[in-house]
Amino acid sequence: MGAGVSLSAPIKDFLEKEYERAKRDSNRQYLILEEVISLKSPSTLPIHFGHLAIVYALDKDFTGKFMLPHLLDFSKFCELRLQEYRAYEYQARVESLCTVKMWNDICHFGNEHMENWLLRLVYENGRRYKSRNQQHRAYLHRDALLPVYKIFRVYLPGHISFQELFDLLQQAAEDLRLLELEDETFDDYVPYDIVK
Repeated sequence: MGAGVSLSAPIKDFLEKEYERAKRDSNRQYLILEEVISLKSPSTLPIHFGHLAIVYALDKDFTGKFMLPHLLDFSKFCELRLQEYRAYEYQARVESLCTVKMWNDICHFGNEHMENWLLRLVYENGRRYKSRNQQHRAYLHRDALLPVYKIFRVYLPGHISFQELFDLLQQAAEDLRLLELEDETFDDYVPYDIVK
């Protein structure tokens, strides 16, 4: 995105420190969605890390894992846009460019590309649980779903809360007999198949 151009040193230093601050697991070489949307941008280069299309642009490999070089490359792209656009239009223009890229990828690769990417985001983002009784079924903790809800809530109809969405997912799982009402082990989990 920003190839061939150097990112200014103060912005690069800020983002490298911010990347390390956001990363909760020092053994991991990447950020997960929850950490990405918690990133702060430098005051001289505002980036809305909670915008779906920006999150998409940051994940160059579509793995649900966000690498520092990709963040720096995207920031170079943003820094160039800052020179092209007026301050009051910069944020909307960057978000629009990222949205167009996401849309073009959907048109080129198909809906499955986006669906698979979103599933990788959720899967990488949080705790998973495998039932001893059902080894073939994976479950996702509610904390894995919350960041996805945050980036999608502007697109949800009405004012559905995260708890209401989580309850709907659990109800769907119960209706399909993927969750047992009596088993408190799964109170904070949803089967991966339901999210899918």
